Amino acid sequence: MYSVQNLYGRNRVPRRVRGCITSLVMIVLLVGGVIFVFGRARNGVGVSVGEHPTLVLTSCNGSMLIQEGQANQIVLFGVFPLYAQNSVKDIVELTDCDGMTITVPPHTNLHIHTTGAISVFGVRGTMDLHANGERITLLGSTLEGESQIDNNGGLTTFLGSLAAESTSAFDCNSGSLDITLPGSAAFHLNITGILGPIASDYPQTSLSTSDSSNVNIDIGQPNSGVTLKLQLNDTAVALRRGP
Repeated sequence: MYSVQNLYGRNRVPRRVRGCITSLVMIVLLVGGVIFVFGRARNGVGVSVGEHPTLVLTSCNGSMLIQEGQANQIVLFGVFPLYAQNSVKDIVELTDCDGMTITVPPHTNLHIHTTGAISVFGVRGTMDLHANGERITLLGSTLEGESQIDNNGGLTTFLGSLAAESTSAFDCNSGSLDITLPGSAAFHLNITGILGPIASDYPQTSLSTSDSSNVNIDIGQPNSGVTLKLQLNDTAVALRRGP
């Protein structure tokens, strides 16, 4: 006969085996968590929006890349990006975010304040972009409404279009500004501030630092309804006429 003690002792899992099982479970959970995090960062977090949403990034650090994606969808690429959404006003907002890549619908308003560089590719909308001494780059994009591009000391590059009935202001403190517009563009050019060297393909804008600090010129045709404002503080400017 077996005693009760011996009987239970035969079915008891050795302590060493129990420890191995516990360690294995922890490893599986850890690996699964890592896979989930990196999968989320790679595939992005999709947010359903309307046809013309607004993306707001405030108090952010690092470089932000915003590029045209599919309609009715904002996709946030990053590790657990936290966001707030106002579906009534069609606004998606991120605060205290780090460098990210985000795809947005082709028609999206952007309000971005970050300590890093800002790059916007192929997006149309009203834009309020602020960087402190970093690069701001807008390629294949269209500025609508009352847009403000503000850079304190960095390089700002814009290759795109100005929408009808829009007022686009580039505020540059030192640094440099490079703007390329379509050859057929018609707009009213207003330049204020302390002029630095200006190179331009438009004959009307052959200005020097001795010229007035308040310049108003119609390019293309008068009364176009489109205004381009350059608010400068000893900023080197290249104003190019594209094809």
